This record gives sequence, C-alpha cells and structure tokens, in this order.
Amino acid sequence: MAGGIDKLLTLPTTSKIAMVATLMFGLAGFWYLTFYAETVESIRSQKLKSAQLAQSYEDEKLQEKKLKELESVIEGLRNERNRMRSALPESLNLDDFLQNVENAALAAGLKLVEFIPEEQSQSELYVRIPVSLKLVGRYSELISFFDSLRTLDRIVNVENIKLSAMERTEARQLIEASCIATTFMYRPMAKGKGSRR
Repeated sequence: MAGGIDKLLTLPTTSKIAMVATLMFGLAGFWYLTFYAETVESIRSQKLKSAQLAQSYEDEKLQEKKLKELESVIEGLRNERNRMRSALPESLNLDDFLQNVENAALAAGLKLVEFIPEEQSQSELYVRIPVSLKLVGRYSELISFFDSLRTLDRIVNVENIKLSAMERTEARQLIEASCIATTFMYRPMAKGKGSRR
C-alpha cells in the first residue's frame, strides 16, 4: 500500500488535482444518486400531495357551502310546506274552523246564528267543505267579518251571499246575512301508489 501512495506523490500536481476532482465528482454523483435525488423526489411528491389536499380541501369547503345553501333551501321549503298545510290542511277539523269563524264574527261584532256543514265534494287534489253561515249585525261589521276570513291561515271562499234588512233599533240598522263559507282539505297521494285515496 505504501508503494501506491509513493506513486501518487510522484505524480505531477495537475494529475493529483485531476484525480481529486474526479474523486470529488464521483462522490458527489454517488451522494446525488443515493440521497439528494431521492430527497428531491420525496419533496416533489409531498408538494404534489399537498397541492392535491389543498384542492380537495377547497372542493370540500365549496361542497359544504353548497350543502348549507341546500339545507337552507330545504328549511325554507319545509316552512313553506307547513304554511301551506295550515292553508290547505290534510285533516277536516271542523271544530277549529268553527272556532276561527266564530272568533272572526265576535271580533267584527256579529252574532253567528247558524253554522251548518254542507255536503262535501272531492276533486283529485282537495276536498271542498262548504259550511252554511247565518250572521246578524250591521253592514260594516259584516264587511269586517269577511275581511277577517280573508286573513285566516286556512283558505276560505265566501259565496252565495244574501242580505236582508231586519228591524231598525236605536238608530242601528241590522241585517241578516246568509252565505256559504267554503274551506278546503288536501287529499294526499296514497303512499306507494300513483292514484289518490
């Protein structure tokens, strides 16, 4: 081994420098191929994953925003459905309707003399529920009563209005009004069938 070192020492300086440079380039190449290239590839792979995760996160944030908007729309539709159910309920419940009519008559100052349910008629989507009413009071009170019916949650149509004058008492002209107040009930589809019940 001492002979190899002696040979190296006798080489000219430029050869020694070339040998050291070749050895350094060889070591640098070995280090690059063994460690650096793998590290660079790992960093590049992690950056790509990071970009994909960031995009996925942004996509999920967008989906979450859309989901919240859809949930808000669904809640609005539920509220609208509930409001419509009170306007067109799925059950008859004439007692509530009578109470609402009676309260509207009392608030207007009228006396509700008759509340007689008439024969119902059915269509594909709803049931017509006519009720014959007879009321006594002043004309202005009758107008106020009809306006109160208009503001009920439930749909009410008033038709066949007949007015007749009654005796005049203490400067107050009373009238008797008879009419048909028609409310409606929704007929839902039978579950699992294409026809109505």
